Amino acid sequence: MRKMRKSTSICALGLALAMAIGGISTGATTTQAVVDGDYEGFVADQTASGPSVTATPTVSQATLNLTSVNKMAGKSFKLTISNLTPGSSLPKVEFVSGDEAVASVSDSSFSTDQTSASATVTLLKAGTTQIDVHVNDEVYTCAVKAVAKFGKKDFSGYRPKSFTSDCYYHIKKKRYTYYFDGEWGKPAKYGTTYRGVKIGTKKSTVESLYGELKLTKCKKSKDPFLYDKQFNSSSKKLKVSKYANFSTKVSGIKYNLRIYFTSSNKVYGFILLGGKDFNKITKSMLKNGKRSDMKLI
Repeated sequence: MRKMRKSTSICALGLALAMAIGGISTGATTTQAVVDGDYEGFVADQTASGPSVTATPTVSQATLNLTSVNKMAGKSFKLTISNLTPGSSLPKVEFVSGDEAVASVSDSSFSTDQTSASATVTLLKAGTTQIDVHVNDEVYTCAVKAVAKFGKKDFSGYRPKSFTSDCYYHIKKKRYTYYFDGEWGKPAKYGTTYRGVKIGTKKSTVESLYGELKLTKCKKSKDPFLYDKQFNSSSKKLKVSKYANFSTKVSGIKYNLRIYFTSSNKVYGFILLGGKDFNKITKSMLKNGKRSDMKLI
């Protein structure tokens, strides 16, 4: 008995069968499970509109929108196979995860014009695998890397004491409404983030640790840390260009990590913030070193 691999499959097997038995009226819908070779999957709901709108792939022209993905566990992305040229019959398309413990595949369907097919891929835990897209007898592959989900551990290891424990104690005691700590614009005094990022680390290395980054352009007027003297003693020579944000909740308290990059895509600094979001920190909170509503560890 051969071991069956789960996949998400879309094809016109039910449509062809119904037509062979006795014809099918325009607008009919069919859904059924199929087993083909080593793959077990499901046929997506489709509405038949006659032979003129069915499709068959031109294999040499079929393309994937993504050939490699590097994201954090918990994230999802859409994988699409395109350039399925209209023809005499719908192609059979299967989206197969090489390791369903790392990445699952769901919600496969053809586009309205039936020239492409898509599926949703969800990253479940850290690891590497691949998504194979079978189009009739051809296989197209997207390499997948999932890094660990952002969480409480990302706020440990920076200093000997626990950032989250200190935040929880003082915020719950209402001594402060937020805490922050970090490294900024000079050789690291205490080391790195939990995953190993320090001042000078290249963006490509950060992405290998945190997954693909969505960078936001720095706006000094909206980020008090960019001109706070404790983090930026030479504000006239500000080298910060963009930043990436990460956040999580621990015991009801919001924690954030912001990593700043220079225009040359190297880490200029990072800040750990507990109790408030970055957009809730105002210039007046930091002005002239008055930090009555916070604790600098």
